[in-house]
Amino acid sequence: MTINNFKKKCSSNIDTIDLDLLLEFVLKKSKEFLLTNPEYKISPLENIRLQYYIRQLKKHKPIDYIIGRKEFYGLDFKVTKHTLVPRPETEQIIDLASEIIFNNQGKNFTILDLGTGSGNVIIALLKKIQTTPLLRVGIQGYASDISKKALETAKINALFHRLGIKFVKGNLLEPFNKLLTTRVTTPVISGCCGNVSASCNKLSKQDYQSKILLITANLPYLSTKIYNNSAPKVKNYEPQTALVSGDDGLNHYGKLLNQLQKIHSNKNFSFAKTYLLLEISPEQKNKITNKITNNFPEAKTIFYKDLAQKWRVVEIEI
Repeated sequence: MTINNFKKKCSSNIDTIDLDLLLEFVLKKSKEFLLTNPEYKISPLENIRLQYYIRQLKKHKPIDYIIGRKEFYGLDFKVTKHTLVPRPETEQIIDLASEIIFNNQGKNFTILDLGTGSGNVIIALLKKIQTTPLLRVGIQGYASDISKKALETAKINALFHRLGIKFVKGNLLEPFNKLLTTRVTTPVISGCCGNVSASCNKLSKQDYQSKILLITANLPYLSTKIYNNSAPKVKNYEPQTALVSGDDGLNHYGKLLNQLQKIHSNKNFSFAKTYLLLEISPEQKNKITNKITNNFPEAKTIFYKDLAQKWRVVEIEI
């Protein structure tokens, strides 16, 4: 069987892009090779493997879990059953975050990526920062997740992309309490997936004014109803704990805002300004506005639409 024969046979019930990715994976050939060599003969062993994976695709298993990787913001990421598949909608967070950073030249940023999963958001952001010309900022990158398995995957991705990110196991901002409420010049982290600690160096007023906290989060935001009506490839394969957040889908973001309000009111909170970039479900715009106002009445809030013209990201400036 040739590549061309295989694609003709399967194209009626399998997405063409998925077929190409599967062929690249099994044949260990590039996309360019597949396009220019349609008469390449598939070996019997390769055909057995292809048919096995085709059966999985017909059962709605995402191609990304089959091949173990997903492209996000032009970068390759390892994904497993313990992590969500990165989605194009989330790429908007990278653009908005890099704009915030670029507009604050001369400042020192502490970036916290909460519910990091595969680490795609913070990794893509730091890679973009690396390649941004004329950027004069200091950056410290941290990421947290409640899943040990997800953190293992995120660490592999960070190593692959040669980035120094501190990963910690914990619920939202809980692991970062000392980091955020100790007036320090050089925060450090102790242990692998341990709690964040800090040195005792006191900040000068000038140091304090230069420090900005940037929180990115693509937390679970599906309501129970939306999750129950979601596609089989989502409901049957992606981790439910990374998708569902109570009846209105806002349990996690409500908890995050409550945590931040308590930390922010601490007299030792060590950042002059805080930004949050949160991915949401379109119907949550009004409800999350209420939660933001209840915790931070003076905050500046901007909502952004995705390419489908649906409300997708909220930016909060405190």
